[in-house]
Amino acid sequence: MAHTTLEEQSLRDLTARLRVANEAVARHYPGEAGTRQPVHTVYGGAHIFKSDTTRKLGELALKSLAQYAPGATAFAEAIGIDPGLAETVFARVQEKLRREAVEDFRIDFEDGYGIRADAEEDGHAAQAAQQCAKGRDQGTLSPFIGIRIKSFAGELAGRSLRTLDIFLSALGKLPQNFVVTLPKITSPEQVSALIDAFEQLEPKLGLVRGSLKMEPMIEVTQAILDPDGVSMLPQLLKAARGRMVAAHFGTYDYTASCNITAAYQSMRHPACDFAKQMMMVAYAGTGIFLSDGATTTMPVPVRRSSSFSASACITLAMPTSTILTHSSPPFLPRRMLAGLRSRWTMPWLCASERASSTWEVICRERFRSSFPPQAVSSCASVLSPPNSITRKSSPEGSWPKLKIFTRW
Repeated sequence: MAHTTLEEQSLRDLTARLRVANEAVARHYPGEAGTRQPVHTVYGGAHIFKSDTTRKLGELALKSLAQYAPGATAFAEAIGIDPGLAETVFARVQEKLRREAVEDFRIDFEDGYGIRADAEEDGHAAQAAQQCAKGRDQGTLSPFIGIRIKSFAGELAGRSLRTLDIFLSALGKLPQNFVVTLPKITSPEQVSALIDAFEQLEPKLGLVRGSLKMEPMIEVTQAILDPDGVSMLPQLLKAARGRMVAAHFGTYDYTASCNITAAYQSMRHPACDFAKQMMMVAYAGTGIFLSDGATTTMPVPVRRSSSFSASACITLAMPTSTILTHSSPPFLPRRMLAGLRSRWTMPWLCASERASSTWEVICRERFRSSFPPQAVSSCASVLSPPNSITRKSSPEGSWPKLKIFTRW
């Protein structure tokens, strides 16, 4: 028999201590659940959400595909895949768009909705919930769905909780894979407050305890490191008390919080790499789904022209989170301007005497050496408002209108 020095009781005590510690680790890091994770999340304004919104998006996608890639050869050339795989991939893409173009949809009461009168948001919250319930009953919702409420920071907390209350009260039974997204988190207490609201709402609405789930949006630097220099990410998971299912990274707000100008805000910026690596380290093995950031790439074709078009200038001169189409000079109401948090919109807020030169500076900085000087000067000229328009006196209808799609 082998000789040992430690007594049997000592071995049992040490083993028991390790068993408790290992079980705690296993509870915190259960690993991947093996359940389906959506490949994307589409955010859409709550005021325009309908029960068949995702189906209509699929129809539009098929129409766009038929127009610009009507066959497998054109499709393969457009996306750069092996021609030998073109027929198979093209057929599968068409089938996917017909069956399930959108995997996850977020009914948005934040950036995609804006700040509105309380009565208006109350009405839209109830309306969106009714449409969501209709889609649930008719089977037209995406496999994953949820709402994004406003931030709990500052004066928006009360409005955000009221919208959540109205929506859930009007919704009734939860759709499958329903989640509440909380944006711009700056402290674990905000997550804890949301969970407290869940625990109060569930019994009153007849929902199963624990059925309401949440996901934080990591959009500010404070969510990466707290005031003590400690990662806040594990604290958010703890504050969620078992109800966190995912974490979304907010590319544009995060880079803005790092003082990165709009021209360089993208998912591939090193600042985003750092934040997403922190998220991966904090949530690896926990079963939390991660989303690596938003894109503003839209299925809007480039307008072809024999010369450099004003449309291209307008699209490139605006923030990367704003999509503009058509080659008319821009018309932006002051209320929209107030929501566009970017230095690129500032010339519209200034008196117009220096607008053309201001735009030229902006366009040159934005385009750098990518375009000829005459195109940049032309862009500045086209974008400049009439000299008679000033900040205080100009009627909004004085500028030609421009169709705008924006996530602000």
